[in-house]
Amino acid sequence: MPGVPSGRGCDGCRAQKKKCDQSKPSCGRCTRLKLVCVGSGERRYKFKDGFPTASKKQVLVAKSAPITTGLVRINGNTVNKTVPYTPTNELSRMLSAFVDKINFSTTDYRYNLAWSFGGFLVDVPQRLGVNEALDASVAAVVVAHSDFSARKGVTAHALMKYSRALNALRKYLDDPVKANASETLGAVMILLICQQFIGGPERLWTGHCEGAAKMLKARRYYNPNDEFEAKIVLTLGGPVLFEGLLNPNIQFSPKEWKTLVQNHLNKDTHEGRFMYCLSRVPEFMQRIKAIRETGIGDSTLLDDMRTNYDALKAALSELYIQLQAVEKNMPDDSTPTTAKQARAFWAHNHLQRLYSLVLTIGIILNSVLSSIDAANAVELAIETTQWSWEIIGIAEDAVRYRPLGACCLPLALAAAWVGGMYDPALRPLVEKWIIEYENDFPVGDKVDVNPRLLFEELLQQCRLADVETPMVWTV
Repeated sequence: MPGVPSGRGCDGCRAQKKKCDQSKPSCGRCTRLKLVCVGSGERRYKFKDGFPTASKKQVLVAKSAPITTGLVRINGNTVNKTVPYTPTNELSRMLSAFVDKINFSTTDYRYNLAWSFGGFLVDVPQRLGVNEALDASVAAVVVAHSDFSARKGVTAHALMKYSRALNALRKYLDDPVKANASETLGAVMILLICQQFIGGPERLWTGHCEGAAKMLKARRYYNPNDEFEAKIVLTLGGPVLFEGLLNPNIQFSPKEWKTLVQNHLNKDTHEGRFMYCLSRVPEFMQRIKAIRETGIGDSTLLDDMRTNYDALKAALSELYIQLQAVEKNMPDDSTPTTAKQARAFWAHNHLQRLYSLVLTIGIILNSVLSSIDAANAVELAIETTQWSWEIIGIAEDAVRYRPLGACCLPLALAAAWVGGMYDPALRPLVEKWIIEYENDFPVGDKVDVNPRLLFEELLQQCRLADVETPMVWTV
């Protein structure tokens, strides 16, 4: 099934068969109509049945500046890279199944993989058949997602595919050249997605995030001319950053953290701004730790943390206004019945997920800031309580987007559980909704990492969890 390039217009213009000017961050038509612009400038592929023989070669054409990647050295604007290709019925079936799961016209926001876990997945199909680790990870996630969607639970078939994918990834990681390929990095991210569907024991952190962090650390760069790689780095940056708040084996400099969560694709977006705010938390925690251990004050720490916190609050306010505007135009129906309603639901789900994530980050920053800012303890307590109630409201409304369209809610609810320490009525409600949303995932093991464990540990590191009221540190 060779990939045939399709248009680069945004989803809204393509749906209405209008010419898209592909402006960033929003095309002219979407700006004029005040629509959320999704997919502008992205290359898409239509897949047509083809039957190449085993003796033929698959020729991939890449255009970029001179650069060395994990698989080939590219010199000049265009090179032909010949890769042995032996098509199989299994590969064709897997490709067809995977495309169906990321296709917005066939799989809606409740189960769409690309919508829930990252736009980089749209670029995966044309890279299949080149990297065994990527192929195996896609095969694993296709089976796991199919079983999850059919509510079959964790099947032996899914576990077998997952095990094969792990073995293929290990072999590639043992090869320094293959380990640096962007496709191998994509395999790591897809296996992280797969863990959402097969579950695992409750623990503080995953092995995949730690492994991904080591790969990202070893690479020390990303190729700005390779959008697939840039998208993967951004997608991986979130899980690695959240785990890096507590996992001592994940260590990056402030500059490295910024590169992981903010690049040319998102630096001018809400996502880039609030992820950068979160990326500064490891640095702040190290400085707080140094104060405790040495007893020497840090004259700029409080100002730096307050500036970062205020920047996050500004982004939160802007996002809240956008979300309120979209909610005013939402149809009364619980599910869309027309194309126009469907677009409204997509836009609302997108902004609601973003807003819940910013609230989560806000509560984290609030918790860390509370550990040293005694003068504003009351104000900070009021804010974190208010944000926790907002997360409860989102949990009640986002039921329509379950399961995958609301898969960020367990993390947000865990943050609300932390933020609810000052309001006795909050935590019972939060715990009720945590159980409700966790039931969307494999029964028993739940998700691989228990978010509440992460936040409890974060509080302990900030010296907040061992007493009823925050312990403050003045500098």
